[in-house]
Amino acid sequence: MKSPLHVGRPNLGSRESFLVRVNDILDSRWLSNNGPVVQEFEKRVAEILGVKHALAMCNATAAMVARLNQDRFNTTMAFRVSIC
Repeated sequence: MKSPLHVGRPNLGSRESFLVRVNDILDSRWLSNNGPVVQEFEKRVAEILGVKHALAMCNATAAMVARLNQDRFNTTMAFRVSIC
């Protein structure tokens, strides 16, 4: 590694690329709740993990509550939670 990556220091990549994505999200006027960016994120995560489906949650608490109420979901559904 040429330079160290510091814990807690954001690695946003290209500022221009980031702002284009943010502007696209704001222009769509759909910030959450199964909007196009959330769907794209879930699809990419599922592809990376090699699973059929991935479910984005707003935080770990929401994921744990959903897990506790799994009778609303397919009982074979598994949650992978990583905390950074």
